[in-house]
Amino acid sequence: VGVDVGCGMGAALTDLTALSYNAYNINAGTVVVMPYVNVFVDVDGDGAFDKTKDDILAFDPSYFPATAQAAAVNDRWQNWDAFAAGTKSWRCVFGKAKIDSNGTLCTTNTPYTWDELAVSNPTAKISPASCQEVPFPMATPDNTCATQDATAPGLLFVVGQKSGGSWDKYTGYVDNVRVGIQDFEQTYNFESQ
Repeated sequence: VGVDVGCGMGAALTDLTALSYNAYNINAGTVVVMPYVNVFVDVDGDGAFDKTKDDILAFDPSYFPATAQAAAVNDRWQNWDAFAAGTKSWRCVFGKAKIDSNGTLCTTNTPYTWDELAVSNPTAKISPASCQEVPFPMATPDNTCATQDATAPGLLFVVGQKSGGSWDKYTGYVDNVRVGIQDFEQTYNFESQ
């Protein structure tokens, strides 16, 4: 499941200047999981997402509770600021993004700050999501994912995983999403009017 919040395609990682949201989980059992954010990154800047050389940067506060702003809990609204100072809740999914000026590649499932990743990948651009990675857009008989959909979002709010696992019978909400690209900031309120 993903929600497109209109993140600017082709924007440099350093152009993404704000990202925060509120999340609420209904008691889902003993394991607490939170909606997370995937940012699809064209690391080499060639204009196409290829998981053999590009990456997905994921902000996941429940994956790295010790480095997030707070422990994720059920049955309470929590605010998550992906760019808060000292927050190391970003991870590389494929290990293709760099983490320093020497070109050292990130280690998958290791916590980083956004700045560590954004500054170390100056040619990287936000890329449309690959439909092999998420069901957005859905692959159909006419769209077999052979070509990338340039209209797909590059920033997705996601819940779940293909295997189910701790996401079984999950119910939760995301609201008050704030995204900043350079000098423009937009807040998305998903409550019904």
